[in-house]
Amino acid sequence: MVVPFECAAALSRRLARLGRSPSGWREVLVVLSRELRAAEEAKLLGNGRRRDKNGAGIRGRGASGAASPPPLQLQPLAPPPPPLLRPDVMLFNIAMSTCKQAASWEVCLALLWQMRPRWGVSPTAVSFNVVIGACAAASAWVNGLAVLASMQTARIEPDIVSYGAAVGGCEKMGLWDLALSLLFDLPRRHVRPDLTTTNAALSACSRAGKWEYSLALLADACREPTLHPDVATFGAAISGCDRAAMWGHAVDLLAEMGKLSIRRNRTSFNAAGSACARAKEWRMCLQLLHDARSARVLPDAVTFNVSIASCIDQRASWQAAIQLLHESRLAGCDSSLTTYNHTLTACVPAWQWQRALTLLAQTSRLELSPDLISFNTTIAACERAWEWKCAVGLLAELRSHGLRPDSFGLASATSACGKASQWAEGLALFGAMERCDAAPTLESVTAAIRSACAGSQWLLGLELLGKLGTFGLRPDAIALCAAVQCAARAERWSQSISLLANLRGHSVGIQPASSPLADAFLEAAVSCQAA
Repeated sequence: MVVPFECAAALSRRLARLGRSPSGWREVLVVLSRELRAAEEAKLLGNGRRRDKNGAGIRGRGASGAASPPPLQLQPLAPPPPPLLRPDVMLFNIAMSTCKQAASWEVCLALLWQMRPRWGVSPTAVSFNVVIGACAAASAWVNGLAVLASMQTARIEPDIVSYGAAVGGCEKMGLWDLALSLLFDLPRRHVRPDLTTTNAALSACSRAGKWEYSLALLADACREPTLHPDVATFGAAISGCDRAAMWGHAVDLLAEMGKLSIRRNRTSFNAAGSACARAKEWRMCLQLLHDARSARVLPDAVTFNVSIASCIDQRASWQAAIQLLHESRLAGCDSSLTTYNHTLTACVPAWQWQRALTLLAQTSRLELSPDLISFNTTIAACERAWEWKCAVGLLAELRSHGLRPDSFGLASATSACGKASQWAEGLALFGAMERCDAAPTLESVTAAIRSACAGSQWLLGLELLGKLGTFGLRPDAIALCAAVQCAARAERWSQSISLLANLRGHSVGIQPASSPLADAFLEAAVSCQAA
């Protein structure tokens, strides 16, 4: 037999104790449902006893209306009825708070909707706030907003906690416009915004790439006397600038933090450095690394990855990338494969193919298991330097690592063979690309056409030009120049003139005398003169 508690306060204390354990929310629901069911049964039992008592009184009267005396017999005393449990709002709030911690937002919602119609307990603002927070934590933003709207029906004014939970849910779901709408609704409700709600709305805008709104919210927060922007506020704004590659704003915000005596952390420096890396501002990125060390902020692996990534596509910055890789080792940061891949990419535009080979060998020694990006980047470095043997050898090494070459690696190796006049190897690689169902690129087809021209396979070169449409590609000026040379050497003067006419649609500009365009015109002129 279930013995109800003497009062709801005792049950509330017990539920609070159960809710402290990780799995306590299940016990809270079991105890709560059991006690509420016992209260209902006791209530029904009390109503039944009253009906029986009234019925016995009517049947006990005689014909004259006088009550008959009770029989003189001894009966055992019945135990007193247990006190009825009267649940209060604290009891439900504790139960819903426990379910919120267990991410059981559906149970929280069900308890809230049952409070008034079933138990006659009026929910308070705390009750609604708990449920809104549970829905926001579980990304059930539709239900959270419905609960927020129902507060007006219950004639309960939402407070800053209500709006803060709703804005936090919108932040998690990326609903930046809805977060702004809720934030701008605060003055109309005579609710003063706090820093947590402002940071949530600012972060929602930053994640959605709306960096202008992020900066506007930051400016409003700085003007508000009751708000004091912290490192989270500036960090969210800098992250928004990072996603939009607005490196100038990111650097200015980082400097503003120093002026306001807000301690800059590693996350803020990394976000500003990432913005500089996206904009290829490698010098500013290195300056931020120096500033972080001056501010006694120790760089981590992310800091070095961002700094090395800023050196990509900059011919003069490959040495800085190598130096940063060396510094990351001295700092005790675990160099990941991403760090090495960024360093390899920085070596490509500087023709540092030997450095790239050395870095690729280091990844194997460090048991980092180079991936397809590592090999493709190294092959591209060899292609820049016309090192076709290394490029072809890397394709074989790639297969030994259990990897399958893709169109990028095969195109780079084909181009390396074409530049080195190794037309047989280039055409063989292009054929391998077609056999392995790798999508040819325009560079690979152009390299194959040049290889065919160098190997006196002129008709094959023209055939490859005709296949560009089947690959979904359009010829550029370089491909047309190579095809003009093939047509001229194959003594197809009419086709060479037709290809030269197609060059009018390309912006070729003024070319030097030794350019492929000048060679193509010369080949076409000789062909026409011979005809």
